[in-house]
Amino acid sequence: MTDADRTTHAKARRDRIVKLVFLAVIIAAACGVYVLQTRTPDTFETDWPAGLDEALARAKTTGRNVVVFFIRESPGDVTRRLLKTTLRRPANKQAVKEFIPVGEKVSIAPPDELAKRYKITALPTMLVLDADGNELSRAEGFIGEVAFRQNFLAPGSLKHQLRTDWPPGTDRADEQDLAKALAAARKAGRKGVVALFVRPDLSDASRHMLKTTLRAAVSVNVKAFEPFGAMVTLSSPLAETFAIRRLPTLLLLDAAAGLTPAKRERARREGYVDDASFAAFLAGLKSAP
Repeated sequence: MTDADRTTHAKARRDRIVKLVFLAVIIAAACGVYVLQTRTPDTFETDWPAGLDEALARAKTTGRNVVVFFIRESPGDVTRRLLKTTLRRPANKQAVKEFIPVGEKVSIAPPDELAKRYKITALPTMLVLDADGNELSRAEGFIGEVAFRQNFLAPGSLKHQLRTDWPPGTDRADEQDLAKALAAARKAGRKGVVALFVRPDLSDASRHMLKTTLRAAVSVNVKAFEPFGAMVTLSSPLAETFAIRRLPTLLLLDAAAGLTPAKRERARREGYVDDASFAAFLAGLKSAP
């Protein structure tokens, strides 16, 4: 074999080795992608509580509700699909941040203690619970991205409570909405408007008030007033109108016609307000000139 032949042979051998290495890399990468896409998540997020009891304890201290995911020890196809799609959607991951999320692996045949306590007869099952463990919402089997947020999470959402108890309770509330609340108060013969201003992300102080003081207030104390709620930032038009410098803020507004915003205000409370302070706050309209 001549030198030229040996050179040609060596080059051909190197080319085959390069091609084989390149093919091996492609195959390895494809296998890696396949494993990542098809593997079953056997654990929940690492920053989730270790169990339901811990989640309920956190709920009591934060004012948040709990969303619990019950699955089998060895998840089936429906659970795999739920964990890989619905729960990984960015909008749903953001929505879950309003809650204390926790995962529990349970048995339903025969039912274990948790399955009996919460009447779990199918898996996966998801529940929204309040801090005392009372059920607010339930979903069984697979649930799609939009239904997960709008149908399952909404009943246990504090933002939903805000919209329900303190309408319109959104970040789109403006002075026209407030004018409607004042007009409704006058028409109903009510003393005035109790206006609640909170941050769009609902701070801990807002959460605690919505879960305690204000939940009782809506059913008892506020009946003589028209409730109004708005999610605002300190630079929002409504916040600037009433010179709001801290959130949450409660304002007691006189419903009398013809008053400017500054002259409507009869009482103000900033930050967390307990029952006694809220009662004193509502008394502000009685002493109005």
